[in-house]
Amino acid sequence: MGETSTLTGFLTYSTGYGTRCHGYRCERASAQRITSQLPCVTEESSCTVGPVPRNRRTAPRPAPVDHVSLAIIEQLREDGRRPYAAIGKAVGLSEAAVRQRVQRLVEQGATRIAAVTDPRALGLWRRATVGLTVEGDPEPVADALAELAEVECVVVTAGSFDLLVEIACEDDDHLLEIVNRRIRTHPGVRATETFVHLGRRDRLLGGPSARPGERRT
Repeated sequence: MGETSTLTGFLTYSTGYGTRCHGYRCERASAQRITSQLPCVTEESSCTVGPVPRNRRTAPRPAPVDHVSLAIIEQLREDGRRPYAAIGKAVGLSEAAVRQRVQRLVEQGATRIAAVTDPRALGLWRRATVGLTVEGDPEPVADALAELAEVECVVVTAGSFDLLVEIACEDDDHLLEIVNRRIRTHPGVRATETFVHLGRRDRLLGGPSARPGERRT
């Protein structure tokens, strides 16, 4: 069965108390009958609202993650390849129950299992965050900068900066090249401020990421 489009609009009409405005939402035929039978209507404005495609309707929110699922996520955070049997022993579930919960968490978008690369293993020892002030909409600038190989993430913010760009480079010369030639030259970028990382604590990588032999701060 097809879905009937509706009209959303406003009627402006005169009464003994002055001019009034009234909003409505109904089927097209009903709207035409209403306006034709109301001689007091002086102005009418409407727009058609069609049926919402199924793939654009708001998806139901996933069920809240309980403490058992959080414990499973913590196990996978420590080791994404940890066997379900070992996880089950740690959280008090069977291997099959853990597998079902992990599958449900992935399907709901509550978690995902992926390889996390340590930039140090790739020779990218210099880490920095660049704060950007941009002209106009920051989204296109964020999308463009996120495509750079050295950029780990771009965050749209509300505050002193419009964007925060986290980058990983080989050394200071590489950092200077990225900031000067790849970021500052973007037409939407108005100003930048670079914050060099002196130390880092990354839970996903299991602890401090200070360079071996360097003083950890």
